[in-house]
Amino acid sequence: MAPTRALDRDTGRTVHVVPVPVRTPAFTASPACVQRAVDAVRILSTLPPHPGLETVLDVIVQDTTMWLVTEYLPGSRALSDLLAAGVLEPLHAARVVGEVLRALRTVHHRRWAHRNITPTSVRVSDSGRIHLTGQALGAVQEALCGYPALPPQGQSFLLHGVDPGEAHRRRLLLIGPVAERWAPEVAGAPASLPLPPVSSATDIWALGVLLCRMAQDGAPYPQDTAQALASAVAHTAPRAAEDCGTLRPVIESMMRRAPEQRPSRGEVQAWLDTLVRGIPEPVLRMPISRLPASGNKPVPEPDWPPDDALPPPARPARDTGWRRHLLALPPLPRPLDERRRPHGTVLVLLVVVLVLAAAVCAILLTAEAVPASANAACPPDRYPATVPVPARHLDPCGFGLTLGPGWVRHQEDRHRVRFTRDGITVRVAPGHTHARRRCTDPLDYQDSEPELAEFRADPHGRATGLRLITIGRTITIAQGTFAWTARDGQALIARNQVLLSGGRFHVLNVRGPAPSRTQIAAVFDRLTATYHPAPGPGPGLPPRPAAGDHPS
Repeated sequence: MAPTRALDRDTGRTVHVVPVPVRTPAFTASPACVQRAVDAVRILSTLPPHPGLETVLDVIVQDTTMWLVTEYLPGSRALSDLLAAGVLEPLHAARVVGEVLRALRTVHHRRWAHRNITPTSVRVSDSGRIHLTGQALGAVQEALCGYPALPPQGQSFLLHGVDPGEAHRRRLLLIGPVAERWAPEVAGAPASLPLPPVSSATDIWALGVLLCRMAQDGAPYPQDTAQALASAVAHTAPRAAEDCGTLRPVIESMMRRAPEQRPSRGEVQAWLDTLVRGIPEPVLRMPISRLPASGNKPVPEPDWPPDDALPPPARPARDTGWRRHLLALPPLPRPLDERRRPHGTVLVLLVVVLVLAAAVCAILLTAEAVPASANAACPPDRYPATVPVPARHLDPCGFGLTLGPGWVRHQEDRHRVRFTRDGITVRVAPGHTHARRRCTDPLDYQDSEPELAEFRADPHGRATGLRLITIGRTITIAQGTFAWTARDGQALIARNQVLLSGGRFHVLNVRGPAPSRTQIAAVFDRLTATYHPAPGPGPGLPPRPAAGDHPS
């Protein structure tokens, strides 16, 4: 049975229906595996909507078939249909993967892996917009084989009371010879268990395979049979990406055998954004397929000097408003078999080093001009542990804000200040955390932010209204709403903002009981509009997300 579209009589909208057999002559899934699959689909239906990610609606089990009900995407076609006409230009291939990475942000933020990124699950609309689909199908397939449907990142790829050999055999039957689905951490034979944990790095490997497939006409491994494919991935190196031009070093980095050695989602995103701005097209001796015209916004200016192998990207004629931090991100990766560079390139590298040294000096001189209280730690003895504060408050830890009457200040530690009133708590971390090399995105920083530790501890916590805002060239802001259940059973909600300014993260976190969401939103709006890292006028920050961004 093939996927089809249907009419939802309850809502009157057209939906996409995918049948998945749960009992075939080859194998029969146990009731426990079927139930785990159903539970996984229902959990996926709680993901916040994303314009580039397929929305999961429902799941129905009838006799020997499970029916997955998902969003219907009219006017779109599978990427595999485009690839049947020829390879994509490297520029378009990089843009496709870049859009998929943006859609994956929602999945990875929940500490899940998608695990079904293939030419079939990536769809292209007539307008050129990229949609990532298939996560529900992938989760169901894994569950029916006996594997965890939604394993948290970092968890070992363990089985649920199923014989490892039988689970591996089922996976060979259900998944088939699709190279993107057989990362090294899942392709090993049962005798090689335990395998490395499934994580977002598994999706990075799949995107490396997909990028290679789009740019050089074929997967990096033979796909004759699932057994041969899994064995090849487990024991041999992939085909060299020799025909991928400038994409080659990125692809080879994404397909490293050890998951911990693969680049992060943010690093790949930054590399591809840079390449999209000025990628040199390789000479191809095969048909080229072009994507439909895209209405997407221009790619932001790169966050570090372009690779010496690339021509300098053209500067815009006017200020685009995008930020530029010379030391924020690492350079592009190199091909695995790269030889010694000629003397001319060494000279170019020397010039780049001198430019970076000048940038470091400028940063240090700028840092000297910032008041010491803005960046130094805030010893508890500099201010009473608990004290009422005025409505317009200038804190000795190096920030100012407007709270209103009745708030009490508490010094939590050397880096954080807390304000409380009527059951609502405000936590401020005023720029004591540096933007590290592997975390320069405020949205990514929320994944490890101490103020959201309780949210991350709840596997059923929900994050909504996530957005990234850029102000001029120096300020980047991430905002979101987080809801979770505390250990004592109390439902909590938090509005959170991470402001990246001067290479440091400033955190504003307003939390309280879920019924107080209106008061929490009002306090959050007041703080984001008046907070400034040091005494003086604060930046004009954008208004809060619409009411629909709040969890209900």
